Amino acid sequence: MPLSFFAAESLVHEYLNGRILLPMELHRTIVLAAQVRLLGGLQPVLDKALLAQIDENAIASSDTPSSGFAKGG
Repeated sequence: MPLSFFAAESLVHEYLNGRILLPMELHRTIVLAAQVRLLGGLQPVLDKALLAQIDENAIASSDTPSSGFAKGG
């Protein structure tokens, strides 16, 4: 993957600040949109529309689906 993809991924990851985007297809779509903006020299890379999409769909990492095993005894 190009370095610009990793840079965009880093920006999204930092903005998420411990939250995650599900489904993973949405996460990848947002990262790709940030990559396009980054390569095009558009500022801010994470514009209001992308930030709104992230905020609407991000969940706390503790809210992720479990592996299916019950906790406790």
